[in-house]
Amino acid sequence: MTLTVLNVFRSETNETLSWLSMKIEVEGHMLRVKNAINVLQRNLNLLIDSVMNAQKGVLQPQIISPITLMEALIKSVSAFPKDTTFPFPLSKDSAHFVLRLCDLQLYIKNGILGYVILLPLVNRGNFNIIIIIIIIIIIMFRKD
Repeated sequence: MTLTVLNVFRSETNETLSWLSMKIEVEGHMLRVKNAINVLQRNLNLLIDSVMNAQKGVLQPQIISPITLMEALIKSVSAFPKDTTFPFPLSKDSAHFVLRLCDLQLYIKNGILGYVILLPLVNRGNFNIIIIIIIIIIIMFRKD
């Protein structure tokens, strides 16, 4: 009798352990799915915010930070047209000027969000400015 009770208890314990093991495994999968959904939701929110802000002409730092943009500009300065430069110094300290002066164009094609960042260039040449002041002299002729 005792042996039968022990066998029943052992089989019940094995079933319970098996059930708990499956439950833990399923909960682990559910947690991974939940984390994946949260990541997708954050990315979707970032995409929506990016599109909305880009339509307003604002470049989000999550897309590209001003420092990263400045580093890319510094690396590509040799590709600029001859005798042109930016209206601000190319240093990491002046990265905030990039956001002030840039103009954004947004496009979405084949599910890809793209930005065209337009920055003004100025000529490096020296110019002589001549101001001509025109003095109008009115001569009144009198008939005598």
